[in-house]
Formats: sequence, structure tokens, C-alpha cells
Amino acid sequence: MKKQLMMSGLVIGVFLGACSNDEGASENQGDEPNETAEEVVETEPLEVIEVVEKEEGTFEALKRVDEIETQEVGSMVVNVEQVELGAAQLDGLISAFTGEENIHYVQLQLTVENQSDDDVHFSFGHTSLKTNTGEEVEVPNVVLSDETDHSFAANESKQTTLLYPVESVEGLNEIELSIEGPSETAQSDALTDDLQFTIRVDG
Repeated sequence: MKKQLMMSGLVIGVFLGACSNDEGASENQGDEPNETAEEVVETEPLEVIEVVEKEEGTFEALKRVDEIETQEVGSMVVNVEQVELGAAQLDGLISAFTGEENIHYVQLQLTVENQSDDDVHFSFGHTSLKTNTGEEVEVPNVVLSDETDHSFAANESKQTTLLYPVESVEGLNEIELSIEGPSETAQSDALTDDLQFTIRVDG
């Protein structure tokens, strides 16, 4: 009789232990999705604020910031008038030339003025761009940007639009621009340090 009671106790103990382990495993399994969900940072999709049809294709503006910053370097004054983040569906010919059908882009509008009485070379069309998302673009796309003449006569002013294709504008809220300082000619050394802009594009 005592032997039967001892065996029954062992069976009950094993059963309760197994149930306890199953419950613990279930609780642990239930915690995993919650931990994963906490690590995922969701970003709301950007809304289209304007659609523009161009010869190059259809351009959708998603963010735009105006009247940003003006800086001087040597005799040159550079005004960043606008930064736009967007997406574009490129026309067939442009798409074939660039090898892309759909792109995301950062677009800059600049006004550049030579306040000197001398002729100056200033490579503002070679402005490089970095983003807070880790992308670097050394020069703007030559097909989708305005043509730029880097030779400035005395007191001459120019306006330009520069477009930089990027992998994505999602999460992009800051850009850094770098422009090589002016020089006397295209072959001579720069007369000043490079010009640096850090621009927030939260708008």
C-alpha cells in the first residue's frame, strides 16, 4: 500500500512538473513577439505635396524647405533657397539614359553670386551631398540638373537646380553640403576653404 502511494506521488509530481515547464515555455514564447515589436520603429509614409510634369518625367514633392541659409566664402555668396525631397517616375528616354525608371531624390535650388571685381572659377555644380541616413553623392545627376557654368565674371550672379538621386528619402531629415572654395581658374588651387552647409529638412 505504501509502495502504491509512493508511486502515485511520483506520477503526480512528474505531471505537475511537466505542466509547469509547458506554462513557462508558453510564457517565454509569448514574450518574444512583444520584444520584437518594441524594437521595430515604424515611420509614417510621406504624403505628396505637389506633382509636377516635366520633360524628364513625373516628379512628386514629399518634403520642401524654403529660404534656408546664405554663406560667404571669399568673394562668393551662396544662398540655398530651397531643398526638396521627392520621388520621380522618369520618362522613357531619360530612364534609358540613366538606367532608372523610378527614383527618390534630393533637389537643391541655389543662387550664387561673385561679389568681386575679378573673374572667378567656382565649382558650385560639383556640390557633394551626405544624408543622415548614410548616403553620399559626390556630384548631382547631370541629366536631371541644370547645366552649370563655373566661370563667373565680375559681379555676376547665377541660379541653378541640382538633383541628387538617393536610395530612399524615408527617414531623411538632415543633409550636409560641401562646395570646393573658389579659385582664379579651373586649374589653380582653391583660394579659400570649402563651404559647408548642414540643413534640416523636417518640413
